[in-house]
Amino acid sequence: MQWRAALFLGITGFSSLTLCLSQTALSKPPIETKAATAPTEKAKSAEPRAPRLPAYYGQIGISDKQRLDLKNVQISYEARLEKLRNELKGLVQERDEKLENLLTSDQKMRLQELREAAQEKTRQRRAAAARK
Repeated sequence: MQWRAALFLGITGFSSLTLCLSQTALSKPPIETKAATAPTEKAKSAEPRAPRLPAYYGQIGISDKQRLDLKNVQISYEARLEKLRNELKGLVQERDEKLENLLTSDQKMRLQELREAAQEKTRQRRAAAARK
């Protein structure tokens, strides 16, 4: 029964987040078109990267005007999305701390060992993939 309540809270929380995002006003100004000049390597790293189109949008015949409008919408939401990502990260960290506070010292040590083993396994997989 508890998992159903947790699932319900997760779904309603996600729905609330989506509603919040859809109802807030757009805050960033739209991007302007620029002349087609090749920036130098130094300028490339200094400028923020333009957002990518959502999956499959590039395959459905988007016009240049639509592409610019789509990117403007993405840019207008990015600051708010980043703020929400940071807030969510903080909430997850707070929750995890509370969960770990419920464990005994032996359980905490075993949990740390398991996490370290998982990190090592990930490092080994990445190293093996890099060698290929």
